[in-house]
Amino acid sequence: MYKSIIIFTILLLFAIDLKAQDCVAWVEGKNGFIPEYAVAGGRENGEILYVTRANYMGGVHPGKIKRGWDHCCISYDGKEIQIRNYEIMVCQAAQPARRPHFEGPSKATSELRQLIESSTKDWQRNKSLSTADVDRLKKNLRRISDIANDEGCDHLVTDIDAARDYLNRKMPPRDETIKRLEVLYETSKNCR
Repeated sequence: MYKSIIIFTILLLFAIDLKAQDCVAWVEGKNGFIPEYAVAGGRENGEILYVTRANYMGGVHPGKIKRGWDHCCISYDGKEIQIRNYEIMVCQAAQPARRPHFEGPSKATSELRQLIESSTKDWQRNKSLSTADVDRLKKNLRRISDIANDEGCDHLVTDIDAARDYLNRKMPPRDETIKRLEVLYETSKNCR
């Protein structure tokens, strides 16, 4: 896996033509920070990996990071090394094209707030949600995931997918589900 990340990064950097070089920039990161428009470099266990680089032992090494990590990983001397201070590749040219800057919440944020308000009023006061409640919730989360994807809010899409997986695994407790929806709502506020 480590060799594939290194090879991918090298190929990516060589494949960039002069026009596209204006797109690529490196942004400082630490403790798991992944900025908007980070360049995805692949997937691992179904999760998006983003391209990073980090200083280690007198050199700069290509690496990877994914949401939920508090570090990036580089390969050195056949081992995976965790680094908390790194740079992450972003595509600045994509920013205006993907989503214009505007004030106010994103559509995904508004839709999540509306979903929380309507669902919590409709759900019975039982400890667990009914099968019909879960089915409606999954359908609405899929719709909001599509909206977030259209808005270029990849981290929210990933978090919504995790919430949908949670709903597939067991009959979810009502209070825990409401907490998860509130976390999604807070996450969505970073989608602008």
